[in-house]
Amino acid sequence: MVAVVTGGTGFLGSHLVRLLQQRGLSARVLLRPGTPTSAVPAGVETRVGDIRDVQALREAFAGVSTVFHLAGLTAPYGPRHRYLEINVGGTEAVIEACLAAKVDRLVYVSSMVVLEIECDRRGLTEDAPYVTTFVAPYEESKVKAEQLVRHRAQETGLPTVVLRPGMRWGPRDRVMLPALIRALESPFFFMVGNGRNTLDLNSGMHSVTG
Repeated sequence: MVAVVTGGTGFLGSHLVRLLQQRGLSARVLLRPGTPTSAVPAGVETRVGDIRDVQALREAFAGVSTVFHLAGLTAPYGPRHRYLEINVGGTEAVIEACLAAKVDRLVYVSSMVVLEIECDRRGLTEDAPYVTTFVAPYEESKVKAEQLVRHRAQETGLPTVVLRPGMRWGPRDRVMLPALIRALESPFFFMVGNGRNTLDLNSGMHSVTG
């Protein structure tokens, strides 16, 4: 089996690529233009292309059985249009390329923020409604992208799984943990709440078809 990982040089994607290798599967990573091939482990195939370029994606997906779509803009702040272009537009391009390349399955990595950022998620199920008012454009883009994935899966019959990871950190994390460390080192660190605030560190999964 050959699996493509978009976002394979990111925090979660890089761990997924290594896991695929450990399980004896062939991994192929889509690299952004300008990214050196040394960014992926030895033995991993690479293809170059923008996540919004359907033709580049079709070529990258040729002959593969599974596409893991992790690529996206995850920075906490930025222009709204960039989140929509990359996270929603890029996901739409991935879906169309999967259909054109006749891949067996799409695994889309969403986020728990689709159920709201500032809420207590204890007891929620995968059927909980999407958030409708957004704190940040990232949240909005993930909701719209997941809705698009589910709609197109139901419409086309493309076997699809949606995963909703919570907050995560560890080796190769370049965002969450480094930012927390910098904040703790600052003399102006502010703690919101009483220190007993809940934080989702678990993953959710929603199987759409097949």
